[in-house]
Parts: sequence; C-alpha cells; structure tokens
Amino acid sequence: MDRTGLQARFGIAERIEFIDEPGGMLTARLMADRGTATVALYGGQVLTYQPAGGPPLLWVSQAARKAGRAPVHGGIPLCWPWFGPHPSDPGKPLHGFVRERWWQVNDSGLNDEKVWLQLCLSHDETTLSFWPYAFRLTLTVTVGKHLEVALKITNLDAKAFVWSGALHTYLQVADVTQCGIIGLDGVRYFDKLTHETHTQSGPVNIGAEIDRVYQGTTATCLLEDPVQGHAIRIAKQGSHSTVIWNPWHAKAQQIPDFADDASTSMVCIETANALAATMMLAPDESHTMMAVIDRLEKK
Repeated sequence: MDRTGLQARFGIAERIEFIDEPGGMLTARLMADRGTATVALYGGQVLTYQPAGGPPLLWVSQAARKAGRAPVHGGIPLCWPWFGPHPSDPGKPLHGFVRERWWQVNDSGLNDEKVWLQLCLSHDETTLSFWPYAFRLTLTVTVGKHLEVALKITNLDAKAFVWSGALHTYLQVADVTQCGIIGLDGVRYFDKLTHETHTQSGPVNIGAEIDRVYQGTTATCLLEDPVQGHAIRIAKQGSHSTVIWNPWHAKAQQIPDFADDASTSMVCIETANALAATMMLAPDESHTMMAVIDRLEKK
C-alpha cells in the first residue's frame, strides 16, 4: 500500500497525514484543533487518541508497536465476525479475522471542527475460507473534542448471517486499583473466569484479573481516574453488551508483547455485541456499532 498515493488522494494539509512508522506500520494521523488520533491501516485499528490539553486516553503497549503491524495490544482492535474463540473451531483466529487484514482507505474529510477518515474491508478468498459469507465493513474514525469510532456491517450475501464483535477499547489510567467504572450498577454479567452469572452492585473496581461480559446494556460508562483528576466517558450506539477486561500480572506475563507491570496502567471497556447480544443480519441489511470517547476533567 503506497503512502505517497494515499497522501495524494486522501491526505489533507495539516489535518490528515499518512506515515510509514518504524518497522513498516502504515498509519494515518488525524489532527483536529481539539484532538489527534492515529489509525493503522492493517487491522483498521485506532492506536492513539489525545484530546487537546489532556493526556492520551488510549493505552497501547510500546513493546507491541515495535512489531510493525497491527493487531497490537492497545488502542481499539476490531473483533469481528466473532468475539473471543470461534464458537465451533478453536483453530480459527481469536476475535475473528478483520484485525489481521489490510483495510482500504475509502474517504476522508473535514466537518466543522472534526477530521474524519473512512476505511473499508470486504470479503475475499481468504475471509471466505474462515467464514463463508459476503460482507462489507465500513469503519469511520472521527476526531475532535471526542473520538468517534463507528463500524458499519453490511450483509452482501444471499443468506442471513449471525455475527458478534467488539470495539476492544484499551483505556489508559494512572493506577487501575484506584479507579472505578460507573454505569453498570444493576446489570447482569457473565464472568468468563468462573463461568458464573452475577449482578453488578455499585462501581466496577479492579484489583485482580477481570473478564466480564455485561449483558443487555446500552449505558454510557465513566472510568473515574482520581490520580489523573479526570474521568473517561465511553458512550455507545448499536451495542447491547459491555466487556470489562484486565489480564492482571500473572496473565500479562503470558502475553509476549505485554509488559509484566502494564496491567495496572490500563483497562478495557469494550463496546460489544457478544454472547446474548449476538446479532443476525438479513441480506442487504446493515448495522452500525459506535463508541464515543471523551475526557471529563474534575474540578
């Protein structure tokens, strides 16, 4: 994929720049007056987002970024058309195959104070070997005061298909043990570690490994970080489950590109349609799943 050609077609002076990162990772840098972001074209993965005047809101493993291409642990990897292991074939890629495909740049532009980039991915011989359906995915990343990440799924097949997926968002914190996640009180969740179902009571606090799918929720979550003096707000549309994940120390040691102590500086709050929220799309039908992320400064 040619950086010069992409810049000529889709670049915008001082707003969108295509960059060959060290190691060969091709990214697009989006620069709005009120925020900046970078997007890897391999995997369609948002890697960074930083609102003007504030710290970065997305966490990314520095070790993983040296690999030269997505998927990396960090930013917002895309999980589709299944979430987690394949339901019947554990030999197929974890979290689907779209995060290991080159995405094509489809469009870019300016809208008021926002800068946006649109990528697309469609079926081919490789994807059909994993999943026998024709589809088109459209990813629109919009940067300004907020970060908006919208994944539109369109069924191009003659048959209906079932899918699950997530915007697997890694958020950066100073010390996760001092943080609380608000917005899920009273929501039923499936604990993937114990295979039990419980109801959340109060904020979600993290001091150990956590892997939960909160079901039947469209709620906005607030990640309160008292050390940094702010909260990160994660609103969503087209999503009926929320995943909370942190590998903690022991499991982090088993992840090759995940520093042993990194688990205290991040938590995933994922905009998802998983488990009971698995969806069916009829031929020619579309569905959009979107996350909106911003920073609320505490006064």
